[in-house]
Amino acid sequence: MRAVVDALSVEMVVLVHGAGDNAAQPAERFADGIRALVDLATRHPLLLDFVSRLGVSTLGSDVLKPALAAERLVDVIAPEAAGDLSPNLARGFGEAATLALPFRVKVRTPVNAAGFVAAVLRALGHPPTEASRLAARPFTPLTIPTDSLIVRSESARSRGAELGRKPG
Repeated sequence: MRAVVDALSVEMVVLVHGAGDNAAQPAERFADGIRALVDLATRHPLLLDFVSRLGVSTLGSDVLKPALAAERLVDVIAPEAAGDLSPNLARGFGEAATLALPFRVKVRTPVNAAGFVAAVLRALGHPPTEASRLAARPFTPLTIPTDSLIVRSESARSRGAELGRKPG
């Protein structure tokens, strides 16, 4: 189980971190990463179910910590909120939002990706118009390699579901 968690962690980190523009400002890169995580979660329900069952803290240390590390969040927290919002509290908001996502998808509640990103940014002190602007940045859906554990697991789940439905 630990090997699977570690392998998924590495895949998720590579995909999410590769989604943004490295030359963008910290808040823009953060918004890109959240958007990539939403994209990944909503397109791969098995991954989403696995993550929600294990909980974020069970995932390998590399999944959320790079995006939610205090030294990175200092640059993402809106300057107006910096006095009231510590990086540790901001990390808590990010983790809570990340855990809320699987539950929304699991109960088939549509996820407005831009709205979700904007809400996370507002929790980090960004004014609504700025949060909406950052959330509306162009986004290209993630390209997930066909040999990735994420795709292979989803394919196996689909084949198993098809076999279970066939009379036999």
